[in-house]
Amino acid sequence: MAFLDSIRATAHDHHIGSRLRALALELAENLVAWNNARITRKQLSRLSERELADIGLSRGDIESFRH
Repeated sequence: MAFLDSIRATAHDHHIGSRLRALALELAENLVAWNNARITRKQLSRLSERELADIGLSRGDIESFRH
């Protein structure tokens, strides 16, 4: 019986470890996406109205760049 309990504990610990790794990866991906959107908004906000119009955007469109 102790053998089966140790197998279950190991499998359970592995499952928790996998879930934690997946959560950490998702968090990192979200952080990268948020930062990319922040950089894009910052760069777009530096453009003039004419430059924005040239690429088919208006000043109000800038905030739509979210992750």
